Amino acid sequence: MKQAAIQLLQEDCSRVIQEHMNDLDLLSDTTLLVTGGSGFMGSWIAELVCHLNDVHRKNIHLKVLARDFVRFQERLPHIAAKPYVEFLQGDLRDIVDVPKNVNYIIHAAGNPDNRAHTTNPMGTMIAIAEGTRALIQAAELASDLRMILNVSSGNVYGGQPAELDRIPESYAGAPSCGTTESAYAEAKRYAETLMTAARSQCRMPVLTVRPFAFAGAYQPLDAPWAFNTFMHDALQNLHNRELGEGKKVRSLLSGDVMDLRMQVMLVRGKTGSVYNLGSGQGVSLETMARRVAAQFQPHPEVVLNASLSRNIPSSILVPDTSTAERDFGLRVLTDLDAAILQTLKWHQFK
Repeated sequence: MKQAAIQLLQEDCSRVIQEHMNDLDLLSDTTLLVTGGSGFMGSWIAELVCHLNDVHRKNIHLKVLARDFVRFQERLPHIAAKPYVEFLQGDLRDIVDVPKNVNYIIHAAGNPDNRAHTTNPMGTMIAIAEGTRALIQAAELASDLRMILNVSSGNVYGGQPAELDRIPESYAGAPSCGTTESAYAEAKRYAETLMTAARSQCRMPVLTVRPFAFAGAYQPLDAPWAFNTFMHDALQNLHNRELGEGKKVRSLLSGDVMDLRMQVMLVRGKTGSVYNLGSGQGVSLETMARRVAAQFQPHPEVVLNASLSRNIPSSILVPDTSTAERDFGLRVLTDLDAAILQTLKWHQFK
């Protein structure tokens, strides 16, 4: 990774933590285990931990559990060699115990790419269910476990009703169980329930976050999400194509703010709590495409109704994040245009 990209990440971390240093002090001299540590969330967690250690001397020990050490090294070469970072290679489903000195766990394992879910829905569901079960059993052996932050999905709500501008944690919707496209969402619903059972039966400290959509460093441009497609096409000097009329409404939270929110919730959250993780500021996909295009010279043309095979229905998927913002004093520190620019710079610098 180029030094310019590393510097960009350090600047992002430095900017977002200023208002929450007292919260993050609670991570000092602790051990944090992250499952799914080589993905988007795991990469950002590692970035902030390294910033807290290298700049603020927090002495956090980071243990990263994932299957592919080579990928981790290639993705995070500036982090993989840190003396306080330990990579635990293996499948989460095979875990027998966690190091007894682990204080915090962020359970972020699970691929959110819907292409994998539709290709192998049974494998998706089995991996999430068995991985969560194995982690719970292993975590029982930790002698000073203070919190597990379980990463679920905003998809557990199913479709967002048109009358809701933002979807709150209390909304009791659900995905349709009659389609394989719901495999990931249903598995995450099961994992939430399993964590709730562990909290009740084993007195395990657990809170859940339900993530939505994100921008920033480590976002793969080949992922099948609208923002990623817009950024990919613009970087390739192509038109920004939206398959439908551009009326779908989504929101984007930058990776640095996402990471800050997760770690503040981890150390200050109460067991049993559930929080949406995302931005509550919804925009149409047409607006998003045009604001991505505005960062380029010349501006790529925005093409609507690019799908030649089917009609694309409009929908809304925007979280209500007011509960987390109230409970932890959080605010959005990076607006949509800044998040778009962060993503652009990252892919140009890396």
